[in-house]
Amino acid sequence: MNMIKLALVVLVAVVLFGFGSAFADEIDDFCSAEWGSDYDMVEYCTDNQRAAKAQVEGYYGGIREDCEAEWGTNYEMVLYCIENQASAQQALESVPEDEVLANCQAEWGTDYEMVEYCVDNQTVARASASSAPQDEITLHCEAEWGQDYEMVEYCMDNQQTAKSNLVPYEGTYELEACRNEWGTDYEMVEYCIENPY
Repeated sequence: MNMIKLALVVLVAVVLFGFGSAFADEIDDFCSAEWGSDYDMVEYCTDNQRAAKAQVEGYYGGIREDCEAEWGTNYEMVLYCIENQASAQQALESVPEDEVLANCQAEWGTDYEMVEYCVDNQTVARASASSAPQDEITLHCEAEWGQDYEMVEYCMDNQQTAKSNLVPYEGTYELEACRNEWGTDYEMVEYCIENPY
């Protein structure tokens, strides 16, 4: 009888301690690596990761694949990524199909959050650039940056600042020489004056 009890104790010990790591999955590995010997946090992490994994398994398609490629076995982040990407994709359905959307999609592909962010910023910048006077600065920046409206707006701000900085040099030889070289690219005219050959 003692041999049977001893065999059972050994069997239980082997199952609990010897094979425990054999039954661990990627979630156990992830949470143990994340929280080490903080067993309460390992348990909390494991519960949250398993719940997130169950939700992730309900999604299919490119968004899930991209999020899994980015976040691996961190299922909470995979789920967060999927939800944000799906929300951004849905928001983009109401965006007009114009050069802003086309340019942002060309730049960011299927990263719908970044496409949405790009569209929002480019749309605001386009409105700002289109309301600016059609002077030499606007024409210069539009020629340089085309439909990248954020860069057009940035260029216009910098050019306007440089033009203002040139006022004290009016009537000087340095200004005329640099204007002859750089025309209405006021940033380069200013640079030319500040950095003579």
